[in-house]
Amino acid sequence: MKNNLFVLILIVILAFILRFYRLGEVPLGFHQDEISQAYNSFSILKTGQDRYGQLLPILFRSFGSYQPPIYTYLTPIPLYLFGNTIFAARSTSAFFGVLIVLMSYFIVKELVKTKHKESLALLASFVVAISPWAIHFSRRVVEGNLGLFFFLLSFYFFIRSLSQIKFIIPASVLLAISTHAYYSERLIAVIFFPFFPIYFKDYFLKYKKWVIGSILLFGLILLPHVATVFSGAFAARLDQVGTAGEGKLFFVEFAKHFVNYLSPKYLFSDAGSGLARVSPDLGVFFNWMVVPFLIGLYFLTKYINNEYLIFLGIFLVICLVPVSMTGDIFYPLRALEFFWLLSFIISIGIFEIGERIKNVWIKWFIFFSLILYSLGFFYVSYFILFQHETTESAGNTYFTLSNKLDEYKDYKIILDSTRDPATGLRIAYVRSYDPKKLQALLKGQMESPYYDIFVNNNETYVVDNIEARAINWKSDRCRAKTILVGDALAISESQIKDHNLEKVFEIEGINRNIVLFGYLTNPDKKCETK
Repeated sequence: MKNNLFVLILIVILAFILRFYRLGEVPLGFHQDEISQAYNSFSILKTGQDRYGQLLPILFRSFGSYQPPIYTYLTPIPLYLFGNTIFAARSTSAFFGVLIVLMSYFIVKELVKTKHKESLALLASFVVAISPWAIHFSRRVVEGNLGLFFFLLSFYFFIRSLSQIKFIIPASVLLAISTHAYYSERLIAVIFFPFFPIYFKDYFLKYKKWVIGSILLFGLILLPHVATVFSGAFAARLDQVGTAGEGKLFFVEFAKHFVNYLSPKYLFSDAGSGLARVSPDLGVFFNWMVVPFLIGLYFLTKYINNEYLIFLGIFLVICLVPVSMTGDIFYPLRALEFFWLLSFIISIGIFEIGERIKNVWIKWFIFFSLILYSLGFFYVSYFILFQHETTESAGNTYFTLSNKLDEYKDYKIILDSTRDPATGLRIAYVRSYDPKKLQALLKGQMESPYYDIFVNNNETYVVDNIEARAINWKSDRCRAKTILVGDALAISESQIKDHNLEKVFEIEGINRNIVLFGYLTNPDKKCETK
């Protein structure tokens, strides 16, 4: 028992290191969804309102979409402790990522009813600790990680309720809370909640009062969703994620997307690129895990009784329903419960392989070789290649720019945000700009009710002497003591020449290329005539 506890502590420490190591540096920069969460959390910490002045929203308005509230309401804690840093904003996700590893141990220990349950529980937590999908989404400001945690904690209590009915209450409450953490959980939870007691109906029929109580609590916590269903916020989210199609096309596309999540290429080779995917040349799992996955599938019945096995099979299908309904071909962030189940299957395969290798030295040599290979491959992919791939799209250079602009406090700064509406918000966050001032500014620019489908993305941010918006060449070039900041697409060579602009600084990207330029205006006689 002491040895098992020691191993579990080591696994949790490993998970902590993989999730917190250089968390504020890698990935570089902040995607607009991340910075929106971060500043809203800062605003909640200081005023109890979001950046638009909305008091304790049930959804957070953000660049044409709406973000679930749990992440934003939990992040003021690390912001209070560590200040307005990238590390602080991401630490919420990283912390819950470590808890997911711990929860994996306790869930598998309940699911497996053989003498090997301790070993399998440790292996399952280890697989989750080192899997690319689990690390990647723990190192970004994404709500999906919190959704997975609350769902797994709920799942644990649901399993416990089969032996002690009182646990159905926390199970129902936590499942309902998960729907406020991420959108995928809304559909998964609504299907899972009735499915679980129906599947085990012979047991739950003995405790009707407990079941009715859990239904009432579940429904009560879901009430805020009812308000958003009849608002534009719900329609805006549907429009953002898209759908698989309409009519017969819907079922065809749904089936295609469903199959994509079973694809060995996406799972074990290359999950693609983008915020919601993993780092270069990596699937959601390491390539060698395909072998224990297949072996684990074969030996599932050895460790799980038929009743649980059928349940898990149906549950696996339920997990893929929300993500298969969207317009994306492969979007791992929306399928975290599914990947967790696959991690459990992989752990069974690893255990079976280990049982068949009788030589202890060979067994541990293979095991540690695979660990070193996995961590080494992940380090190169994530900490070297990934940062070069994402630095500009994630707005990293604007953090460097903020420091540079301290040298020009006596100048008016016009910062082009034509192609990146989050530019001004990054500046506001890193400078801890007074939320009350920003609330007054943004509220005045709202062109529709807070929870409306139509959201103005062309907002102007004013932070001290910095104004983030599209450059207006007719008027801005005629301003004295003004510096125009943008990239080569925002400020072209012909515009520099035509308006007699003087370059005063450059901002380098990680690849040593110049990504942002600062040009001082020189109003000409035409401006004086005007």
